Amino acid sequence: MDAVACTTLNGRPVAVTGSETLRVWDLATSEPVGAPIDVGGRVSALTVAMTPDGPVAVTGTTNARVRVWDLASGLDRGELEGAERIYVTALATTELDGHPVVVALAQGRKVHVWNLETRRRLATFESRDAHVHHVACTQLEGRPVAVVSSLDRWLTVWDLKARRRVGSFGNDGDALMSLACTSLAGRPVAVCGSFNGVRVWDLSVSRPLGRPVTGHIRRVSAMDVGELNGRPVFVTGSHDQTVRIWDAHTGSPIGDSMKGHWHDVRSVACTMLRGRSIAVTASWDGTVRAWDLECQVTHAHLTGPSERLTSVTCDVLDGRPVVIGSAQDDSLWTWDLATGKALYPPLPSAVGARRAMASTVTAGRLIAITSGEGVTQFWDLADRRSIAGIRHSAVAIACADIGGRPAMVTCGRDATVQVRDLATGRLLGPPMPGHSRPAQSVRCGTLDGRPVAVTCSIDDTVRIWDLENCTPVDTLHVPGVSQAVLLDDTGRLACAFGSDVAIFTRQ
Repeated sequence: MDAVACTTLNGRPVAVTGSETLRVWDLATSEPVGAPIDVGGRVSALTVAMTPDGPVAVTGTTNARVRVWDLASGLDRGELEGAERIYVTALATTELDGHPVVVALAQGRKVHVWNLETRRRLATFESRDAHVHHVACTQLEGRPVAVVSSLDRWLTVWDLKARRRVGSFGNDGDALMSLACTSLAGRPVAVCGSFNGVRVWDLSVSRPLGRPVTGHIRRVSAMDVGELNGRPVFVTGSHDQTVRIWDAHTGSPIGDSMKGHWHDVRSVACTMLRGRSIAVTASWDGTVRAWDLECQVTHAHLTGPSERLTSVTCDVLDGRPVVIGSAQDDSLWTWDLATGKALYPPLPSAVGARRAMASTVTAGRLIAITSGEGVTQFWDLADRRSIAGIRHSAVAIACADIGGRPAMVTCGRDATVQVRDLATGRLLGPPMPGHSRPAQSVRCGTLDGRPVAVTCSIDDTVRIWDLENCTPVDTLHVPGVSQAVLLDDTGRLACAFGSDVAIFTRQ
């Protein structure tokens, strides 16, 4: 899919997607509406508009054609005047003198405006900025305007009625990668995204509003839920080498990114130490850091492994927080978080530790679970020995408490989710199918007072499972999802996809 836009069709909300064809999707049912529409090339730009004859889509394609499509019938309404050999990189729609118009950015410096009812070209602007890249439309002092961004970090505002430039201002930082327009407190604003974050500009005065809103700039690879000053938060680690704290109620970042790792952050685990909130992170730079979330500084460095760690977990043993880490050479490491020193000597060659690892405390003993080479094994970390094993290969593991019984949840290579008694390794119910591809992470929590597991898979779904009955509860479709955790008992869910995070709530 190369482009997407939303509109209504027969009173129902729909999404229009473009690639080799156009497809219309009913957003209420997630089902396609009608047959695919052959647009005669690969879609390079897409927008939608409402005309007197109904909703239409406007496409630019890689073979340099710009055409209008009737979404109800799928019929071609024709090519826009003078657009026979125009390669369009971006499209936006608005109204001019009561008629729907489309604004198109052509490769180079051209900005074209067409009437969608007649398909006649109304104007062509020559931008002074090189490589115009994005366009969005809004109203400025009651007049329709087009806001155009360029790769050289400039925003230009064009009055579509007067057909002239009415504003131009530079954006500090990196090149603009996305653009949208809306209103804020009754004033028109442009929202610009770059590698440095998101910045809001007041179009009336051509000035930025507040500080840039920042987040991760590369894939989020780890996530855990914690607490900060009595408020629930979640903490993320990313391939951009940073760690971030997010408000679990609003989804807004708290403070700046925490920097110190010089390679991908691969694992995050949250805990408490002497009343202070701590996040422990493992990076492929070979280091393990404990961060004080209130001060947003490194509290301690946990040292020892010669190989980089692939995951970390936190537990409480005899009232003191401990950290368990699995390394690339399948060794297991245990630290006392208060001292930053090793609690036990490392356990070498815990088969599969680098692929899947979880930990728990049962009967006063610190236990790690690893899986690899067709076997899932249980390790007593104090005695540095295997205490049990079962013939089962898991991609991801988590521990849970089910009615006072310690249990583990595994995501198998066969794409099923299994719940097992931690003491015996026996299944507590039938394997649960649902994912079409193996789940890459599993986290446990409670939902409406019942123990559940949350799994996310490369099949682009997040699934919630009832652990007592071994039955599915809900499914959420999130393209590109890599991590998912429950934030509270009501079902609020934090998901990471790409470099973004979002909070979903149950209806």
